[in-house]
This record gives sequence, C-alpha cells and structure tokens, in this order.
Amino acid sequence: MISLRNKMLCTVILCLAAFQSLNALDTNPYKLSGKRKPLMTRQNSLELGDYKRTKRQLTQPMQEFQDFITNSKTQCANGMGFSADELQKSLLYEDQPTRKEKCLIECILKRMEVMDKDNTLSTAAIGRIANIVGNNNPLITSIAMATADNCKKFINAEDSCERAHQINICIATEMKMRKIKLIY
Repeated sequence: MISLRNKMLCTVILCLAAFQSLNALDTNPYKLSGKRKPLMTRQNSLELGDYKRTKRQLTQPMQEFQDFITNSKTQCANGMGFSADELQKSLLYEDQPTRKEKCLIECILKRMEVMDKDNTLSTAAIGRIANIVGNNNPLITSIAMATADNCKKFINAEDSCERAHQINICIATEMKMRKIKLIY
C-alpha cells in the first residue's frame, strides 16, 4: 500500500513538472533557447522605407567656424609647401607630428589668433571663439577661458612650433573631453 502511494505521488510530481516545463516553453521560448527576445517588430516595414541615417549636423556658427579653420589650414599648408595628401591629415589629435606639422599648427593657431605674437595662448581669443561657438552663453565662455588659463601652465617650450604643439595638445584634450566636434 505504501509503495503504491509513493508511486502515485511520484507520478503526480512528474506530471506537474512536465506540465510546468511545457507551460514555460509556451510563455517564454527565448529564455530556454538562450537567445535574446527582439525588442519590437514592425507591423508595416514599408513605413520607414525612406528612413536614412545621417550624421548630426553642426550648428551654423560651428559650421562657419569650422570653415574658417579649414580655410586657414589650407592657406598655411599652401604657403609652407604641403602636398594635397599631407593636407588631408588631421592635426588636432596627432600624437607624433613632424616638425613641419608642428609649424603648420603654429600658423593655423596664429591665423585663428589663439596663439598671439608672443607665442602664448590667448585667453581673450579663446573667449571670442567660445562666444561664437557657444551662442554667447556666458557659462561656456567662462569655462573656456578658465580652461585656457589652466592650459597656459603646461606650455613651457622655447620653440614657437613646439609651443603650438603643446597648445594643440591642450585644446585637443579639452575638446575631446567636452565632445566638441571641430577638426583641423
């Protein structure tokens, strides 16, 4: 009698476990398969047929300033005898620029008036640029000028091209940290 009762109890438990497993398969097939459940499926895939992913556009003041930087780079490069291939190289984040590239950076920074006649970083010019790029936001301007003052502490080279490179490193670091998308 006891063994019959044990057999019945085992059978009931097995049936419940099997039922629960089948029920789990019906409710969440992705959980047991190890695959991720898709976030959403489109009802009509043609609705977004004309969708194209585009790059985020620069604001008009940023675009105008980027154009000014590009023109300055072109004029400096032409005056220094750079080839068209060399001109395509971005100097902002260049780790090991050549002497010629450092002098090109000097020319660009001087045309932008970021580097003054004394070969130092011009806080006033940084403030003007921040006003243009930041739509006259006083907070952005004050942060940019404070950052420029901080950068001045690290610029200690004697050679003007090397000083331009040190200014460039500081500018690139700050722009990268603040996710500003200008290049030269």
